[in-house]
Amino acid sequence: MNVRETRASPARAWDRLPPGFWQGFLSGAFALAIIGGLLAFLLSPEILKHRSPFPLEEAIGQSRIDAAIDGSYKDRANPVAATPENIAAGRTIYNSNCAFCHGVTGQGEAQIGQNMFPKAANLREPETANKTDGQLFWILENGLSFVGMPAFKSSLSQDDLWKATLYIRQLQKGTAAAAPAATAGSAASATVSPAGTTAAAAPTSTTAAQAYAPTTAAARTSVATQAAPANTTAAAAANSGDLAKGVALFQQQGCTGCHGGDKATGGVGPALNNIQYPFAGLLKQVRSGGGVMPPYPAASLPDSDVMLIYNYLKSLQK
Repeated sequence: MNVRETRASPARAWDRLPPGFWQGFLSGAFALAIIGGLLAFLLSPEILKHRSPFPLEEAIGQSRIDAAIDGSYKDRANPVAATPENIAAGRTIYNSNCAFCHGVTGQGEAQIGQNMFPKAANLREPETANKTDGQLFWILENGLSFVGMPAFKSSLSQDDLWKATLYIRQLQKGTAAAAPAATAGSAASATVSPAGTTAAAAPTSTTAAQAYAPTTAAARTSVATQAAPANTTAAAAANSGDLAKGVALFQQQGCTGCHGGDKATGGVGPALNNIQYPFAGLLKQVRSGGGVMPPYPAASLPDSDVMLIYNYLKSLQK
């Protein structure tokens, strides 16, 4: 008799498992699911609180952003040419809709963005700078609700979104400060929304308005008694060319979105069509920001441009 013929064939791997293995495995998995659910329930208040990120939370969040972006957008090229006019228009769109949170420089320095959780992204860091134009466009168009990023597809046209993407690239390259100075002609073409697109995109909550008002009032009070610099007398003698530059800058820097359009009649921010304080007051507010208003550094808005805006606002006085 052949011994090899009587030897039992080797058992398969799962046949060699000890008795009751699968029952124990399923029981353990069920127990872990229950424990995980309880932990999620108990920790959810901590997750909802404004706090520092948990370990690896930022990395996991970034991976979820990458996963959320439609893959078909990755290789889309920006159809908008990097002309001075398009860059100026992109700056207007960005300052009117994005600077509230991401700051005028794109580094997330605005007070609202700093107080969010997670904080508004620094658009100049690699996590954003390394994304393609198509991916940036998708984020602007569709938003990211779990990080507080709004979707602009219902308030801005695709052309506007591409121009905003173009300007974000200028910020990331450090060339935004070299964008062309505003002119009366470029202001007309760079206006984000005739009738309210900009105003609709601006924050409109009572909380935001209340957050803005004290800061502005404080700034007014602190500077109302300051002597105006000698060159503020230029406000009375500003020629039509300077006023055209002033209104163009007022549009381009996104001021119309909060301050009530070109007539500066007020909205989320205070009315500026009857300001009584000197140039130093406006300059201080522009540099320090507050509430929903981002600070404007001199590299982005020189004193001479603030003076043009001031002269324009003074011309609105009745």
